[in-house]
Amino acid sequence: MAHIAPCGFDCEGCPAYQTGQPARCEGCHAPSSTGSELCSFCAVRACALQRGVRVCVFCTLYPCAVIEQSFPAGTPARQALDKRGSGEYNNSV
Repeated sequence: MAHIAPCGFDCEGCPAYQTGQPARCEGCHAPSSTGSELCSFCAVRACALQRGVRVCVFCTLYPCAVIEQSFPAGTPARQALDKRGSGEYNNSV
């Protein structure tokens, strides 16, 4: 099963997630104590956790200021996130 981060990124492509080491990242939906150091500073992850959404595109406030700042409209990352909401990608998490 895919591990889709709130930003729409597939965690399977992340080196911190892929490592077999005990300190590996368990994905953005894991408790903060088990995420990678990079994820602990992620405004998108923090916002999604606060709002209780698994993927930002399904939030009633999407696109919010956090998304606009992190992934401006027209960028490849934003286009990919928008596609997750349109059903072009498998949305299971």
